[in-house]
Amino acid sequence: MNLITLKTFDNSIDANMLRCQLELEGVQSYLKDENTIATNPMYNVALGGIKLQVFEQDYPQAKAYLNNLEHTPYTNQNNEIISCPSCQSTNIQAGFASYKNITGIISLFAAFAFMLAPLYNKKVYKCNECSTEFK
Repeated sequence: MNLITLKTFDNSIDANMLRCQLELEGVQSYLKDENTIATNPMYNVALGGIKLQVFEQDYPQAKAYLNNLEHTPYTNQNNEIISCPSCQSTNIQAGFASYKNITGIISLFAAFAFMLAPLYNKKVYKCNECSTEFK
């Protein structure tokens, strides 16, 4: 039985959330390199991220579930579909790290000057069609 990588992640929270959702769908999955990257996040780039792997015979079902999940639009508290204010597209990504305000710019400057990780960013939605960032 061969394992196939379905998706890679840079953090274990997102990887475990999808792993649990696949288990609810009846697909057994495993996380490769999760403990190594959780112990030392600097290994993330060297190892290629946390790999969510499924058995070869379960891959079509897992891929179909992932495609369905990725094409489900985001909704707000009132179950209204969130769309881009500029182009009205629902093809958006959540949790995008934005540095487009003065605090983000200062944070980036400090990160380069003192060789630190960026200290501040604001999480926003970003439209994949027109690149507009919005709350």
